[in-house]
Amino acid sequence: MTSAILLLGLLACGAAEIGDTGPVDDTGTTTDTDTPTGVYGETVYDLDRLLRVEITLDPDDWNELRYQARNFIDMLTGDCLAEPFGSPYTWFEAEVTVDGTTLENVAVRKKGLLGSVVSDRPSLKLSFDRFEEGQLYEGVERLTLNNSRQDASRVKTCLGYGIYADAGLPGSRCSYAHVTVNGQDLGVYANVEPIKKDMLRRVFGDDSGNLYEGTLSDFLDGWTGTFDQKTGDGDRSDLEGVVEALEVQGDGFEAAVDAVIDLDEFFDAWSLEALIGHWDSYTGNRNNFFAYADPADGRFRFLPWGIDAILQGEEPFGAGRPTSVTGEATLPSRILGHPHLVDRYYDHLVGHLDEVWDEDVLLDRVDHAEALTAEWAWPNGGDNGTHASTLEAIRDFIAGRRDQVLAEWAAGPPDAALGDPGDVCLEVVGTVDLSFSSSQGSYGSLPTFGTGSGSWSLTLSGAPTPVTFLSAVLGEWDGYGMFVVSGTLSDGTNIAVYGYTNDPALLDQPGTIDLDWSQAVSYLIVDSAGTLQDWEITAYVGGELTLTEADDTPGTPLVGSFDLDILG
Repeated sequence: MTSAILLLGLLACGAAEIGDTGPVDDTGTTTDTDTPTGVYGETVYDLDRLLRVEITLDPDDWNELRYQARNFIDMLTGDCLAEPFGSPYTWFEAEVTVDGTTLENVAVRKKGLLGSVVSDRPSLKLSFDRFEEGQLYEGVERLTLNNSRQDASRVKTCLGYGIYADAGLPGSRCSYAHVTVNGQDLGVYANVEPIKKDMLRRVFGDDSGNLYEGTLSDFLDGWTGTFDQKTGDGDRSDLEGVVEALEVQGDGFEAAVDAVIDLDEFFDAWSLEALIGHWDSYTGNRNNFFAYADPADGRFRFLPWGIDAILQGEEPFGAGRPTSVTGEATLPSRILGHPHLVDRYYDHLVGHLDEVWDEDVLLDRVDHAEALTAEWAWPNGGDNGTHASTLEAIRDFIAGRRDQVLAEWAAGPPDAALGDPGDVCLEVVGTVDLSFSSSQGSYGSLPTFGTGSGSWSLTLSGAPTPVTFLSAVLGEWDGYGMFVVSGTLSDGTNIAVYGYTNDPALLDQPGTIDLDWSQAVSYLIVDSAGTLQDWEITAYVGGELTLTEADDTPGTPLVGSFDLDILG
């Protein structure tokens, strides 16, 4: 179960960026050029300023860029923890105008792992000096523009980094940007300071240490291969040093860990992650973080990333789980086994409530961010109906968080879910061959079952499993091309292939759609209650959806088949 939660979290949310290290030397480490001395980019990360970023590039290049995506099947099958996940993204040449200043020959590419990857308003990286040596914008070499796909308000990312700054913790600066591409309005993005050498010099005063990016990464035997080294001399032995320290038993544990990790600062960062509800983090999901071996003492310090899903919900870490402490990753899990260290964690948590969590200040920041961005938050002034409600939910979270945290600890430390990653890499455990006939637009906000006709052939663990066809519904919903083809097992359990395409037009024409998380996302879901209401994801599936008859006219036939592998 822990592995399933880990992978679903990774897939659902914007993950740490993988594979872009910039120019590299023969050791595979970055060789970024120096930026001007002093604090660079102060105006670029001014929270009182909404950057106007206008990007112009060849339309064919834009189409190629926005449809680039990772192949999920390749990423998480085989020996998936052996090395960092590669990047499928390429750089394209563009003209970029920022607040009236035009720069030519700017490099632009897509960014994101899985959850934030969309084709209509992709997250973007801009590099001013990649194709034009020495070219800067107001002292910065790059802009990282995050689409905040998990955040309808578009303001959580910058609010979160502001809280990290209030706590005195290392982290990126952040501001807001209104982005257009070839005249198309993409709405408001979070302009997040990239974690590169110039940022390390600003924060730590020295960029010579090893910087690692963590995505599905942990200080655990067999897991360190996924750490993507961004700076340093290529020596990764410091990671193994942490692994060894975490294996120390008894009274020597704290000293062993503190020798390789700035433990006091880790308590600060860990408790703040819990306070703001940053579930898709190192401690909550082994994801979205950087670890830097500070040259001042050689110890690791953590930097947050991908924080657009914070400040939300009564149960930010999942139903039935504590909201004020997390323990999924190895480091927090081991710490929670030492009562005196749990007390130390609580002291840091309460310290944040006393010194950082000022409700009036935070609510004023929400108001300010809304006033600055609301008119442009959604493309062309549009709204999916959740912008205002998400802003109110942020305010409710801020106002109620103190009481919620203190109530959880009133009777002593809550029982946190402790890390047990189990088997993470996927393998083929079954197959689906499925044919269907339905009609265009049969998928609604709540799918109508009993539609269409077809037949299933399902094999699990080498054994044929009878399935009676139930329904097939397909069509556009909320900007996605949706499909649910269901059946019933002999014990009455309903089963379905469920998924979506980021481009609904893929369902409007005959052809083959790759269900590999590049063109489309797909799951095998079950409803053991037989009510057609309470579906749960039980496995990932990959393969192909082939449409032999299709067009975009509502009610016209949609005929096709699935050829799938079930991954478990």
